[in-house]
Amino acid sequence: MKRIFGTPPRLNKKITIVSCLAILFALAFLFLFIRERYPQRILDRFLPSRQSAGEFQPVHNERALDAWENCLKQARLDADVVFFGDSLTRRGGFDRYFPEKTVCNLGLGLDTIAGMTERVSMIAAVSPETVFVMGGINSLRDDTLDRSVKEYDALMSRIADSCPASVYVVSVLPISKEKASELGCSPDTIVRFNEAIEAYATRCGFLYIDLYRDFATDGGYMSGELTTDGVHLTEEGYTLWTAAISGLLN
Repeated sequence: MKRIFGTPPRLNKKITIVSCLAILFALAFLFLFIRERYPQRILDRFLPSRQSAGEFQPVHNERALDAWENCLKQARLDADVVFFGDSLTRRGGFDRYFPEKTVCNLGLGLDTIAGMTERVSMIAAVSPETVFVMGGINSLRDDTLDRSVKEYDALMSRIADSCPASVYVVSVLPISKEKASELGCSPDTIVRFNEAIEAYATRCGFLYIDLYRDFATDGGYMSGELTTDGVHLTEEGYTLWTAAISGLLN
């Protein structure tokens, strides 16, 4: 008997599958949009606690970190210089500025101070002669200054214990006035944080590089021509950064 009313079972199944795929695609798109538009405030709600009762909690997938580090070891890369940090580092393209050097970029978008601490062993995996460390803006807020300073202390201690290379600690850069208001991170907070990490760098025998003053206006905010979105850098910004450290790599 021919089916007159209703939808054939096979068609129903196909419709269900297509609908599920459409929903999953929409959810993935929404997550990526939120992550790009509101990178830290929103994600903070989903990340595990970074510190509890003085103990730093994991913020990365342990298996993913292990796989990444294993790849670095298998590459047997004898790096001249490592850049270690968050998305500001990841977007740097430093090999273009130092073509005569073997450069390993260990920048990770959205990474926090505690997250960088978990990844320190990656530095030794590529046997660098020189390491530049710059991170903190993803953790730093007016109301998290004390916690961020403690986390950076742990980061410096971990690097000092595991890395025989020459280490340079780069200051956190200023952000735009709009981003400072959005993220709740004032210029004064960044300045105080930089003062603290300079002290830690000195204690560990590392050299501190103050890029903040090169990027900040009189009000302490990022110069407009140096940033694409109030946090990340333009090509001019990276040129300024690399010019400041080029003498250390000659």
